[in-house]
Amino acid sequence: MFPTLALYSAVSSIPGIVDAYLANKMHEAVKTNVQLQSERLRDESQAENADFLNKLDDNIKKIIKEHVKEQVKAKDSKILPKIKKTVNEQLEAKVLTRSSNESKTSHAIAANLSKLELKKILIDKMESNKSIHRSDEQKNLYKALVDAYKSDKLILDTVGT
Repeated sequence: MFPTLALYSAVSSIPGIVDAYLANKMHEAVKTNVQLQSERLRDESQAENADFLNKLDDNIKKIIKEHVKEQVKAKDSKILPKIKKTVNEQLEAKVLTRSSNESKTSHAIAANLSKLELKKILIDKMESNKSIHRSDEQKNLYKALVDAYKSDKLILDTVGT
């Protein structure tokens, strides 16, 4: 009778063992699913946070840009009249200088023409000798001479030779 009791005891403990096994497996499956779900939710929230921060950064940049534009406009409204005044004063000075140059005698105009012709001859000579390509100083002197020639020619053309 003893072996049947042991067999009965072994057979009757099988459902408990199976229940414990299934409970353990169920617990592991739930734990794994909870962990996977938590990771997915964490990844989604990190992506949403990054998107939110990027949008916030863009909006802050736009606000700052608009604020700077408004400040520049405010400064421009103060500076532009000063610039216009200065430019007008300089133009008036040029006009006065030009009108005083118009009163030159024909002798002075002839003297200016001679200087202009001499400058032109010197420029032509420098170009033909290629001396303008030797050093930076010579290039600068040549450029200054050409600029002076053009300025003088413009003035003489304006005065009406």
